[in-house]
Amino acid sequence: MSQSHNKPSNALFLFFIQPFLGFLVSLKYLNSRVGKFVFIAFSTLWGYAQSFTYTPADGYRIGASFCQSPVRGFSTILDVFAEGRAIDGYLLITNYFVHLFSDNVKVYFALLGFVYGALCYGVLSSLMKERTNAGCKSISHVLFLLFAIASFSNLSMPRFWTAAWLAALIFLKVTQGYKRWGWLSLLLPLIHFSFVPIAIILFLMTWLNKFLLLAPNTLFWAVCIMFFLSFAMPKTVIRQLIPEEMIDDSPKLASKLGYVSDSQTIEVYKEVSAYREANGIVTRAFQFLMKVGSFLMLLYFHRRRNVIRNDRKIWTTYTSVMAVAIVVYFMSIIPSTGWRYVNVLWLMLFILLHRYYDVFRPKQFGKVLLSLYAMNVYTISFMFYVAYRTVDLLLFYAPLPIVLIHGIGFPPVYFI
Repeated sequence: MSQSHNKPSNALFLFFIQPFLGFLVSLKYLNSRVGKFVFIAFSTLWGYAQSFTYTPADGYRIGASFCQSPVRGFSTILDVFAEGRAIDGYLLITNYFVHLFSDNVKVYFALLGFVYGALCYGVLSSLMKERTNAGCKSISHVLFLLFAIASFSNLSMPRFWTAAWLAALIFLKVTQGYKRWGWLSLLLPLIHFSFVPIAIILFLMTWLNKFLLLAPNTLFWAVCIMFFLSFAMPKTVIRQLIPEEMIDDSPKLASKLGYVSDSQTIEVYKEVSAYREANGIVTRAFQFLMKVGSFLMLLYFHRRRNVIRNDRKIWTTYTSVMAVAIVVYFMSIIPSTGWRYVNVLWLMLFILLHRYYDVFRPKQFGKVLLSLYAMNVYTISFMFYVAYRTVDLLLFYAPLPIVLIHGIGFPPVYFI
């Protein structure tokens, strides 16, 4: 057997010796069967290695809910929806499925990690298969930045970011010409209800793509208008677009919309440390930078639209990104969490950027990469920070058997 065939096998061997090291090595062979197995297996193991000690994380609350509110029958899921206590079903269904054979919360998050990793792998591997120059380092940087936007660390918020990766995969496949993938957009609200607008635009984008291709200037000016309006629109706009009877019939939706529209007037008094206040300022500054940066990236492609027209796939991707951007900028008005939808837009912008560079190889692309890294410093730092707070560090140095044994008989997680 040749050396080239041995190397992916070495990655698999290293994964069993030390999973994190095997994962890093396997990234060189992502499109091989071994690379696929190790990538998804490591994402599954990342879910299994959740520590549930960092109580501010969504993962802690989801883990506690799994343990304290087990779903033992499918009828329970139907009752929860009928009573308006849930507006999406992903976690309920996975809760029910895992409880069929295990009460271990680590097994539960392993399943969430498996789904998350499979969707993430689908995006990265599909882009790599499109490449015309596999050895280009600059294009690998684009893939890293794409991954950093919604890395494994974001598995601590599984509903939103699983939906984000599915939306990115649908976007990628539809812009490749596989229209049947558009039907999967109907699943997005079942994973995270707030993805209804994104699901609608992806579905429309699939079947009205020819109209988008004919109206690039209209789309661009609509993007500009919505971008600037997003800084001025009142937060109550989203609530006004949803029928009142739908809100009344769902206590969960009413609670969510009360938060979104800032209409709940509950006053909470608590001392905020100087560190937390400074951290909040830095966080908001980088979130603002990412939003402005996404608009500048769209402007970058708009200025090169006459070049992009020469490649149908890239032109389709460009017009489709603008359609998504209109919706995302509208959703960015949501207090505290609106920035996450901007990051969903960035997933699609990086898909566009990957294709653009692969085909046209623009000069001075290094400056674009430097600006993207500068813009994503917070995102990359967040990836390492959240990993440190939410994952058992055994994952990064212990052999696979030790990591697995550590989770056997893991005690229930309780609400604090």
